[in-house]
Amino acid sequence: FNYMNLATARSSRRAREVGLRKVVGAARSQLITQFISEAILICLAALVLAIGLAGLIGEVLELPLPDNPLTVMVNDWPFLLMMLGGVVLLGIASGSYPAFMLSSYQPVKVLKGSFGTSVKGLWLRRSLVVMQFAVSTAMIIGTVIIYQQLRLLRDKDKGFDMEQVVTFNLNSSAEAERFEALEQALDNIPGVLAVATSGSMPGQTYSRNGINPEGFPEEDVWIVSVTSQNEHFIPLMAMEMAEGRNFSEEFGTDSVASILINEALASALGWEGNAVGKIIETGQPFRVAGVVKDFHFNMMKHQIEPLIMFFNPGGNNTVSLKVGVDNLSQTLEEVETAWNGINPGAPFEYQFFDEEFGQQFEGERYFSMLVLIFTWLAIFIACLGLLGLSAFTAEQRTREIGVRKVLGANLSGLIGLLSRELAILVVVAAFVAIPASWAVMSGWLENYYYRIDMPIWVFPAGILLALMIALMTNSYHAIRTARANPVKALRSE
Repeated sequence: FNYMNLATARSSRRAREVGLRKVVGAARSQLITQFISEAILICLAALVLAIGLAGLIGEVLELPLPDNPLTVMVNDWPFLLMMLGGVVLLGIASGSYPAFMLSSYQPVKVLKGSFGTSVKGLWLRRSLVVMQFAVSTAMIIGTVIIYQQLRLLRDKDKGFDMEQVVTFNLNSSAEAERFEALEQALDNIPGVLAVATSGSMPGQTYSRNGINPEGFPEEDVWIVSVTSQNEHFIPLMAMEMAEGRNFSEEFGTDSVASILINEALASALGWEGNAVGKIIETGQPFRVAGVVKDFHFNMMKHQIEPLIMFFNPGGNNTVSLKVGVDNLSQTLEEVETAWNGINPGAPFEYQFFDEEFGQQFEGERYFSMLVLIFTWLAIFIACLGLLGLSAFTAEQRTREIGVRKVLGANLSGLIGLLSRELAILVVVAAFVAIPASWAVMSGWLENYYYRIDMPIWVFPAGILLALMIALMTNSYHAIRTARANPVKALRSE
C-alpha cells in the first residue's frame, strides 16, 4: 500500500524521465519492466531485512525459530524458492499500477510541462490511506475488546480460592495406600494449614458418566462430569454449600451411598431448593447429601456443566495443601521431607495451583499480546506511508500556502487546511472499520459463554486515537509548510 501510494504520489517527478526515455526510443513494455523490476528489488532488500527481524522477534516472543534463519533458507531449497516467489509476486502486485500508470504518459505533454496530478492517482492514494487506517482502527478496537474480555475471565468469581494451594499427585496405588501415614506427617507441619485429596482439580480433565436421576424414565440417561474427593476438599478450596451438607466420616454410609452435586445439575434436573435426599443411580443408587455452589471446574470460557462428586476418604489422585504465607520455602522443604520419608525413591513434584489453573489463560494472553504487537505494527506502517505522503502533499502546495499567507492566512488556519483532508479520510476509514470490527469481534466473543457486552465507547475511542495518531504524523510537515517564508516560495513566480 505504501509503495503504491508513494510511487503514484511521486509520479510527477518521474514523468519527465518517462518522457525522455520514450523520445529516445523506449517501448512501453520496457518501461513497465523497469518499474516492476524496481519494486521486486525493493522487496528483495526487504526480505533480507525481514530475515534478521524474524530472528530478533523470535527471541522476544520465545518462538521456536532457528538461531540463523538465513542458513535454514539456503539449505532448504523449496522454502527458499517459495520465499523468492513471494518476493516476485509482492513486487508485481505493488509495482504494477505505478508501472502501467507511469508508462502511459505522453512525452509531448510531459516535456511541454503540462503534466499534472491525475484525478485517478489522487483517488487511489486516498483509497489506500482509507484502507490502511481502517485496518489500524479496527485493530485498535479489537485490542481493547480482547483486553476487556480477558480481564472479565481473570476477575470473575471462580467459586473457590486458589491462593496458597499447593498440589502434587499420587502416581501409584502404593502411594495412595500410604496416604494416611503421609497425611499424619503433613498435619504435623506448622506451615500446612489443611490437607485434602481429590480425583481432579479445577481446570483439569474430569471423567464423565451416565446417570439415571429420580423422577426421570430409566431410558433417559444423563451424561455428567464426575470426580471424587475427601471431606476436607471443599473447606480447603473455600467452596460453599448451597444446600445440605458436606461429606463426613461421621456418616458411615457416605462413601457408598451419598453424593454431592453442583447447582448446575440441580438446576438442569429442576431440583433447585429440594435436591437433598433425591436419588441418582450410577451403577447403584446414591442419595444427594448436599448441593455445592457452582464453581469453574472446566475451562473458564465454557458454561459450568453438571457435576457429581463421590466421597473417597482415602488417597485420590491429587493431594492439595493449604499452606501459610510465612516461611513458605521452609514449609515446602518439610513437605518434601515428609514425602521422602513415606515414599522413598519416588520423585516429589509439586505445583502452585493458581499458576496451574492460570495456564488455561496462556493461549488468550499470548493471542492478546500478538494482536497488540500487530496493532502497533499496522499503525507504524500506516504512519510511515502517511509521513511520506504528507511530505509530498506539503511540497505540492508550497506555492498555494505562500499565496494564502500573503493574503493574510494565519498559522492555525493553514495547519487546519493541510490536515482537513487527512481528518476526513480517517473518518471515512472509521465507517469501514466499525462494522468490520463489530462483526469480527462479535464472532470471537461467541467462543466464550461468559463474555462482555460489546463496549460501545471503544468505537469512538478507537477512531479518536487513530485520528490523533494521523494528525500527529501529519503535523510535522503541516507546521513546517505553514511557517515557511512565502517569499522563498513565490520569488520565482
